[in-house]
Amino acid sequence: MKKLGKQERLRMASLVQKNENQMDTEDSSMPTSHSKSGLSTPSYENQIDRRKKKKNLSGIKRSKRDDMKSEFHHLQLYQHINELHKLEFYTSKYHLMSSYYSIRKQTAQKEASKSLRISIMLLI
Repeated sequence: MKKLGKQERLRMASLVQKNENQMDTEDSSMPTSHSKSGLSTPSYENQIDRRKKKKNLSGIKRSKRDDMKSEFHHLQLYQHINELHKLEFYTSKYHLMSSYYSIRKQTAQKEASKSLRISIMLLI
């Protein structure tokens, strides 16, 4: 499972890098025009948009990571349940077999005691 996690992280990192490269090329292709106030330039707005996109991507990364953690947790629970079912099966099988052999032993003892009584009666 660790290899899958590393591969997934690498894939997500490459996607983020591609997105950042696309945003950088969009920023450089747009001409920057300064307004009179100097605060509302397109590059400033693009920086704000880029920050918002980065926040959204980090949220996606977090939700993906949480999904992977919950999926891994469900897998562990499923394996644990399977092990418990196997254990339960073998213990019930053991109890059945032990009770079967104890009953067999008891019946054999009863038959032995009967034959012993019969042989004692025949001797007398």
